[in-house]
Amino acid sequence: MNQNLPPPLTKSELDKELRTALNGLYDPAVLHGSPLVAWFGGTQLDNPISALRRALLEGIEALRPQEKTPSGSKTWRVYQILRRRYTEQILQRQVADDLGISLRQLQREEKFAREMLRDTLWKTYQLEGKAHPSSSTSTPQPGMVLEPPGDTTDLGWLRDTLP
Repeated sequence: MNQNLPPPLTKSELDKELRTALNGLYDPAVLHGSPLVAWFGGTQLDNPISALRRALLEGIEALRPQEKTPSGSKTWRVYQILRRRYTEQILQRQVADDLGISLRQLQREEKFAREMLRDTLWKTYQLEGKAHPSSSTSTPQPGMVLEPPGDTTDLGWLRDTLP
């Protein structure tokens, strides 16, 4: 076996990066540096930040239960938590109050909901066995600076990320 192969992506790494990206879903600076762009194949696109945001939002929508699913079911709760917390960017306290649960209970359910989203994205983007982008051969050496795409003299690349 080749010792030069990068280590495969793990679900715990995806959990960590997914949480960061979801919390900064509408912050181009957060999404710009996310390894999720590479894992989801967005590096080949003209606007990888918008592609990542779209992938995350579509992942949340993929968890939307069918209309005939009872409104008090666990699947509706998972979807509501993800949509309210990340798509709508509502604070935990408000979501907990709206759902009639404690903040601590919401935090537990939010973790479970993110795991459901992670599993959906894991399957959708076939991440099993994919290498961690930070260990690839294109990783910058110490002292190198990563430049944003496009015009590097200003923040022109930021204009293209607006929804």
